[in-house]
Amino acid sequence: MRLASPGVSVAREVESLADEWDAAADRAHAVPFLRPGWVASWWRAFGTGELEIHTVRRGNRLAGVLPLHRPARRAPAFKTEPFPLSARTGTLRATANWHVPKQELLVQDAEAAGELAAAVFDRGAPLVSLAFFGPGQAGFEECLEASRAAGYRALAYRLSPSPYVDIDGDWESYERSLDPKFCADNRRRERRLEEAGDVSVEVADGTERLDELLVEGFRTEPSGWKEKRGSAIASRPATRGFYTDVARWAAGRGCLRLAFLHVDGRPAAFQLAIEEGGVYYFLKGGFDPAYERFAPARLLVRAMLGRAFSAGLARFDFLGGAEPWKLEWTTTCQERLLLHAFAPTARGAFERLALAHGRPLRARARRRLRALRDSLR
Repeated sequence: MRLASPGVSVAREVESLADEWDAAADRAHAVPFLRPGWVASWWRAFGTGELEIHTVRRGNRLAGVLPLHRPARRAPAFKTEPFPLSARTGTLRATANWHVPKQELLVQDAEAAGELAAAVFDRGAPLVSLAFFGPGQAGFEECLEASRAAGYRALAYRLSPSPYVDIDGDWESYERSLDPKFCADNRRRERRLEEAGDVSVEVADGTERLDELLVEGFRTEPSGWKEKRGSAIASRPATRGFYTDVARWAAGRGCLRLAFLHVDGRPAAFQLAIEEGGVYYFLKGGFDPAYERFAPARLLVRAMLGRAFSAGLARFDFLGGAEPWKLEWTTTCQERLLLHAFAPTARGAFERLALAHGRPLRARARRRLRALRDSLR
């Protein structure tokens, strides 16, 4: 560990801080994605270059933690997006990609957030990229202020907002608030599925048969289209390794939830989730295409939402962007922002131009390639 700026130190690996980091997360009632176990799993799967864990203390206690990294080289898009691929060695990025649903600074107060933010921008990186902030979340305003004080040009990019359901009242009242046609269709598909076989819902916490359940879930999750687009858990070794690591870590904490909708003992739909602090965090889900006409993934969402109400949870968090299937259940969303800050240097100006012009070109190229592949199919 070495000093970054007065009061702030930088560690290079998670394990030496894990116990006190977890204790700080407990005191802050932090979301699970800010904990050392999650960050260590992400780093093993997707990290390149140097890990820099910025910390600030109050006496013998951690008062703030911000894990970042300096990429060693250009990495594949699935490891880095939504951050710019133009970033070279020396730039600072959050330990995040699309597989990390939420991020903010883990801090005990605004003063600690200010110290961490100032230390990050004192490092002189040509580009600092942070995600996934929302206005009002810990550290967002402090990072903006610190970037401006250091002469950086900060740009905030809005991402698709993240839907969630606040659990309030009873299940019957909530379901009556939804589109009647949507609810009627759910009941109709459920009846037809019950006619096709014996239907059951299983929710496991991974204390038993974890590896077996993960194999079963990862086999169910691709949903056909996910497998074709390469977004399924099993589509890449790194992605499979990450979710396997996360599941083992969460099972050890007692917060893993593996939900299955079975038909005659065969999984028709699957959810991988973390349940902590009264919140059900829906990480990944999918279904067996053989049961597609019954909408089994939707029926499993209905079952798990009903469970959230009966268990007295505070929130069902869909995570990710506002996809149409999620908005069938709620219109309440949390804003998500990417913060890119460019140093007042020639290299900082280059990184800003590369981000502004390179991303649209890559997006167009990906769309054309996808269209070509579809036409060839």
